[in-house]
Amino acid sequence: MSGTSETSVALAVVGGGRMGEAIVAGLLSAGTLEPEQIAVAEPSVARREVFERHGVRAVPDAHEIVSGAEIVLLAVKPQVIDAVLAHLADDLTPATLLVSIAAGITTARLESLVSEGTPVVRVMPNTPAMV
Repeated sequence: MSGTSETSVALAVVGGGRMGEAIVAGLLSAGTLEPEQIAVAEPSVARREVFERHGVRAVPDAHEIVSGAEIVLLAVKPQVIDAVLAHLADDLTPATLLVSIAAGITTARLESLVSEGTPVVRVMPNTPAMV
């Protein structure tokens, strides 16, 4: 990977908290994806370092990884979904599958925040997923 914003990934994770980490670690340990196929956007330097230890590219701004990603996983707190999707609106297209793990945010609401035709999936992992 060249490390530029032009480089697309299979999975762009927006939010590098515990659930995002659990999902990434699970995908890596299962061999579903290789580290170079995943990138994470997380403003916290300490949390980015956690992902870098997994061999995954971690950046402070989601714009660097979302454009061209096959799947974008929203792993942010529900109260920031509107702001995050407003920030990424131009980067999401109908060719991108948007997956949200934000509790209480309906599929209809997510669809209203992205371009028409962008596929949206909502999943609800739970604490055992972190094990």
